[in-house]
Amino acid sequence: MKGDESGLKTKKISNEKYVVPAIDNAVKILEYLMEESPKGKSVSEISNAVALNPSTSFRILHSLLKFNMVSYSEKDKAFKLGFFLTLLGQKASDLIDLQKVQVFLEKASLLTNQTCIFSQRYGDDNVIYLAKQESTKDFRINVNLGQIRPMTTTSTGKCFLAFLNEEEVDSIIDYTGGLKKVTEYTVDSIPKLKDQLRVIRSNGYAIASQETFLGVSGVAAPVFDANNDIRYVLSTHCFYSQVSDEELHTYGRILKDIAHQISTTIF
Repeated sequence: MKGDESGLKTKKISNEKYVVPAIDNAVKILEYLMEESPKGKSVSEISNAVALNPSTSFRILHSLLKFNMVSYSEKDKAFKLGFFLTLLGQKASDLIDLQKVQVFLEKASLLTNQTCIFSQRYGDDNVIYLAKQESTKDFRINVNLGQIRPMTTTSTGKCFLAFLNEEEVDSIIDYTGGLKKVTEYTVDSIPKLKDQLRVIRSNGYAIASQETFLGVSGVAAPVFDANNDIRYVLSTHCFYSQVSDEELHTYGRILKDIAHQISTTIF
């Protein structure tokens, strides 16, 4: 069965000795610009946000500018993301065939009447939103593509953790400096987290309520590849006060079924 613990494979945390500092810093700058205002940010704002001195930020930004990964407004004295990243994003979308995935997102959103999201692992300890289908309800949770969320407090992240080798789970927790309390409901005990992961493996889906944001619950199901390795996660976000525990488990079973359909379609 997909996701069986005996079939889990270990993927080690990235070895820091192989990380190139300039590239690492360039990615931090791009991540910051991705999360911030579309009007762009000045060199000083960027350097403060990513903890680099202004001269280093300036040099990296001008290198990125050369390849159109960022653009610069002389009027505003501000940098923002460049058009070449759009081309890269389109190419990446073609590789994982997000058009096929979108059909399943629409189905999941219709059956749950909630906004549904397709995500993948990002770096060692985060997840990133690749595609979405928003609910048609007037009162709904909106998300932005490219948003990055922590792995240890979200339903999407815990879904990834549940189907990784335990050694890697320990490495991720250690890499992030341990479990941190984000809200009063965040699980910050390693034994409790591992109990959650066992339940997720047993159920085939994850539920996390108010662990990252107060008033928000998340439900997520894994998308496995042909080797039974987790590659993506299908999830939904909803308002905690509007959905009962029973409904959350119903969403979980729906997402689990649709995630399996995605697996058999794209792999």
